[in-house]
Amino acid sequence: MKPETLKAKLKEIEWHKIETDFKMPFSQGYLINDLLKRYFVGKKKPRVLEVGWHLDIVAIKTTIQIVAWKDTGIGARFLGLLNQKSGVVEQHPDDTGVKQKLVFNSFKELRDTIDKRDFNNILGLKAKITEKDYMYFLEVLPPMRWKEHSFVLSEALTDQLYYQFSETKEGYFAEVVKLEDEEVEAFEMA
Repeated sequence: MKPETLKAKLKEIEWHKIETDFKMPFSQGYLINDLLKRYFVGKKKPRVLEVGWHLDIVAIKTTIQIVAWKDTGIGARFLGLLNQKSGVVEQHPDDTGVKQKLVFNSFKELRDTIDKRDFNNILGLKAKITEKDYMYFLEVLPPMRWKEHSFVLSEALTDQLYYQFSETKEGYFAEVVKLEDEEVEAFEMA
C-alpha cells in the first residue's frame, strides 16, 4: 500500500480507548489482542492509547506512532507505521519498491528461496523457467494484468506480492512483483 493511501486509510479508522469494559467486534478484537500480545510486550513497552479498525485495516495508536495491519482473514499483514509528529510512514521492505537482482536457474530454486525467507524480503526475486512451466501457470488460474508476453498469476504469494511470468528474447521468467491494493480490487470487481 502506498504511503499516501495508508495515511488516507488511517483517517477512516474508528478509534477506541482501551478500557476494562470495552468490547471489540469478534474478528478485529481477536486480531488486535493477538497483535498487542505479539508486538507490544517487554520492559520498554510503548503506551497504547487506542485501537481501531475500518473494514480490513486494524491499527494500534501509541504516544508516538500508529501501527497498521491488514486483516488477511488468516492473520495480519504489516502495512506500516506512521510517526505522529513527522508524518513519515515506514513500511515493510517489500513495500518500498526496491527490487532485488537475484536470478535463479529454476522455478524450484526461486520457490525454495521464498520458503527459506518465510515470504519476507522477496520482491524482485526472479528465475529463468521452462516454456512448460510458463504454459502450466498460464493455464492453472485466470491470469491478471495480461499483456502480450506476460501475465500475473491471480493467486497471491502474500497480501500484495504475486508471481509474474514473462516470455522474452532471453527465454521464460518468473518474478515476484508487487500489485497495489487498487489494482487487485479492480481485477476482483471485474
